[in-house]
Amino acid sequence: MKRKRVVVLGELKANQSLAKPHQVQLVNYLTATGFNEDVLLNFGAERLEFKKKFRLPRSEPVSL
Repeated sequence: MKRKRVVVLGELKANQSLAKPHQVQLVNYLTATGFNEDVLLNFGAERLEFKKKFRLPRSEPVSL
């Protein structure tokens, strides 16, 4: 069985909260690099915040 190689781009932030411009920047990184998945982590909020974005629509459910 051949394994599929998965590359995930990650971005770390330390802001009060995640805003729409952070997510837009994430999608721009995906477009520029050609990667399909990106994770945005924010350690500056009271609790850890995260968003997972995809460059292309997913045909299968995503599990975290």
